[in-house]
Amino acid sequence: SDLAKRNSVKDENILLGAGSTEILDLVAKFVSLDKAHEPKVTSNANYVIADPSYDYWTVTLDYFGLTQKKVPLTTEKKINLKAMLEAVNHDTKLVYICNPNNPTGTICEREELMEFITKISQKTFVLIDEAYLEYTKQQSLSNLVSEHKNIIIVKTFSKIYGLAGARIGYAIANKTIIDNLANLQSNINNSVSVLSKLAAIASLKDDKFVSNCYILNEDVRQYTISELEKLNSE
Repeated sequence: SDLAKRNSVKDENILLGAGSTEILDLVAKFVSLDKAHEPKVTSNANYVIADPSYDYWTVTLDYFGLTQKKVPLTTEKKINLKAMLEAVNHDTKLVYICNPNNPTGTICEREELMEFITKISQKTFVLIDEAYLEYTKQQSLSNLVSEHKNIIIVKTFSKIYGLAGARIGYAIANKTIIDNLANLQSNINNSVSVLSKLAAIASLKDDKFVSNCYILNEDVRQYTISELEKLNSE
C-alpha cells in the first residue's frame, strides 16, 4: 500500500483506525491486558508520560488500573528522556512519547530518541506519537519497528493533511503487535469509511498542498516567535 511504502515497511506492519485516537485507545487496551488472553494487570502496573503532554487518550489506561507516572519537562519545555528512562521499572507497561510534543511543540533530537527507544523497548512497550512530525524535517522512526518488537508508531491524517473530520490514522509496528491491536478492533481495518480512505490516498499524492501547509505553518511560527521576542524586549 501507499502507507507501507511511504514508511518503508510492509502492509502487515500497518493498521488503520478512525483517527490516531482509535489507535491510541487500542494500544492502551492492548498493554493493559498484560497478555492478550489474560485481562489482568499487576497492582503496581504503571505507564510513563511527559508532563505536560497529550494525555486525553490515557483514560483507558486509568480505567484498567494503571498508575500514571508523570515526568516533568526540562526547563526548555522539552521531553526529559533521561528522567523518563529513570521512571521506568519492572511494572511499567508503556512509555509514551509525543514527538513533537503536544502542547509545547518541542521535539526530541532523533539520535537521542533512537538511543532511548532502543533501551526502553527491551523492558516495555514504547508508543511514539508522530501526529505533528510532518511539520518538521525530522525523519519518522518507522524504520525501527522491524528491529524492535515493542515499538509502536502512531500517525494521523488529521494535521498537515487536513483530514481531521475524516477520522483516519494508523499504527506502524511489527506484525505480532498489529495482529494483537487488530484483534481488539471490532471490525478490523473497517472503522474507517471508504470515503476517508480515498481522501487519505489522494492527500498522500498532493505534495503541493502538504508543502504549502508546511511553509505557512513555518512562517506563522517564526512570526509569532519574533513578535513575542519584541514584546519581551520592551
